[in-house]
Amino acid sequence: MYTDVDKAELLQGLLALDLPATMLAELPNLDFEVQKTIIRLFHKMVQVGAEAVFDYVRSHKQVLQLLLDGCGNAEVALHCHMMLCSCTLHSELVVCMLDAGFATELLKLARHESFDISADAFSSLRALLLTHKREAAAYLEAHFKEFFVPYNELLQTEDYVTKRQALRLIGEILLDRKYKKVMTMYVWEEQFLQVSMNLLRDNSKAVQSDAFHVFKVFAAAPNKRSRVRQILLRNRQRLVKLVGSLGKGCDETFLQDQSAVIAALWALEV
Repeated sequence: MYTDVDKAELLQGLLALDLPATMLAELPNLDFEVQKTIIRLFHKMVQVGAEAVFDYVRSHKQVLQLLLDGCGNAEVALHCHMMLCSCTLHSELVVCMLDAGFATELLKLARHESFDISADAFSSLRALLLTHKREAAAYLEAHFKEFFVPYNELLQTEDYVTKRQALRLIGEILLDRKYKKVMTMYVWEEQFLQVSMNLLRDNSKAVQSDAFHVFKVFAAAPNKRSRVRQILLRNRQRLVKLVGSLGKGCDETFLQDQSAVIAALWALEV
C-alpha cells in the first residue's frame, strides 16, 4: 500500500518528466486502449488536487493549449473533453483555463460542423462556467463583450440543437444569483433583448419556451436602460400577446412566470 508521501513523490516525479504535456501531444498517435489508460492517469493526477499540479499547469501553458487543440480534433476530441471536465473539478484549474481563453474557444467549437465536437464543446463549456461559479462569474464580468457577443451569435444560428443548448445555458447563467452582476450587464444590452424577442417568435415551441426564460429577465429587471425600456414599450402589445400564447400545457411555475412578465410589461411607464 502506497502512503501519501509515496504518492506525492510519484506525482512530483511524473510532473518533473513533463508527462501531462507528453501524453497530450502523443494522444492522437496512440491506440484506443492506450488512450483510455492515459485518460485515467490524467484524471488521477488531477484528482489529487495537489498544489504541485496547479503550479505545473500555470507554468506549462502548452498543456492547456494541447488540451484545447485536442477538443477540436475528431480523433481525440472525446478524450480531451473528458480530461477538460476533470480539470473543472478544481477552481484553480478553472481560473487557468479561463485565462487561457477556453470559454471563447469552446464557443467556436460549439459551431463546429461535426455534431459530436459541437455537443462536447457545449458540455465542456457548461462544466467550465457552472462548476465553480464565483471564478467563472468574475471572468465573464471582466470579459463581458468578448464572450457574450459571439455567444449571442449562437442564439441566432439556424441549427436547432445548437440554439437549444445555447438558450438553456444562458438561461441558467442569467437566473443564477451568483451571476447577478453578469445578468445586470446583460439586460442593459438592447441587441441581446432583440435577439430574445426574435426567439419568442421561433417556429419551434421548445425554442420559444427556452427563449421566454431569457426574455423574462429583461422584463423583470428593475433598472432598465432607457433604450431597453423604449424597445419594450414600443413592442408591448405584441409582446403581451406573444407571451400570453406560450402557456399551453405548461406547469404552474411557468404560468406564474408568464403572469409576472405580462404584469411587468403593462407596468412599464413612458
